[in-house]
Amino acid sequence: IDHGSLPIPRVIKAAKNTLGPSLTNLPLSDVEIIIDIEGAVPTQPVLQHVGISAWPGRLTLTNYALYFEALGVGVYDKAVRYDLATDLKQVIKPELTGPLGARLFDKAVMYKSTTVTEPVYFEFPEFKGNFRRNFWLDISLEILYSHRFARKNNFKETQQSEVLARAILGIYRYRALREAFQFFSSQYKTLLSFNLAESLPGGDVILETLASRLALLNVDNSPHTVKHPPTSSPFSLLALSQLGFIPQKNAILDGEALIVGDFCVGETNPLETAVKQSISDTGRAEAAQATVNQVKVEGIETNLAVM
Repeated sequence: IDHGSLPIPRVIKAAKNTLGPSLTNLPLSDVEIIIDIEGAVPTQPVLQHVGISAWPGRLTLTNYALYFEALGVGVYDKAVRYDLATDLKQVIKPELTGPLGARLFDKAVMYKSTTVTEPVYFEFPEFKGNFRRNFWLDISLEILYSHRFARKNNFKETQQSEVLARAILGIYRYRALREAFQFFSSQYKTLLSFNLAESLPGGDVILETLASRLALLNVDNSPHTVKHPPTSSPFSLLALSQLGFIPQKNAILDGEALIVGDFCVGETNPLETAVKQSISDTGRAEAAQATVNQVKVEGIETNLAVM
């Protein structure tokens, strides 16, 4: 089997290739990882709309921000950074765009925060559907929600890095499925943990349970003993480190000392219990909504008959 042709290894390889010299003009911090880039291919442009003006360019997502580089005469202009990590009252949502500010095409992502004077729209033109837009909407929200989750729980450095690593790995799996099947499905969003928890019944319980598990991480990399074994280790962070995305000096990890995983001997993992309960609640909510929809339809038919 050619492992290089499989979806996940191919996505990982493509992501690592983005660390080349063409992106050295991005003002990235030491802890930023480039997750995806859009607009570098002429047949798949990205347009940035501000007011009635629009520019083609290249959009980059990292684990801390969105960057847009407007395309000049053969070169990209200086990148504009749109923060996803700091609490700036950010709003990211799908939106309509068009020429001169007209709202015609449902193919854009809106970004708004306290640091921009007016909303910024990133349009992903395509002839059929809005698959590109939906993908970028989902992965941008995943990073935004992961930072909100980390801030809410006042996580330490290793815990915060583990949260972001989980979000990044989820996005890579999401992207691999999208590329493997050549179409977009809402079911893929189940790979984006923080995005999914925002929409699930009981999603807040899932996040609270995850926070309690992350609070038990061996954050100081202290030696493990039989008397005081760690409950779990930052395995997502270790995975990114072993894949080469995080320099060993920044990983705060000792590979030989790590016990990787989140195990509950003799009991059900609380996170698994919370997820199962949410799935059960989702099924009941969908059944209730189907009943409501059926009543509405029957009511319309009855009203028409009376009229």
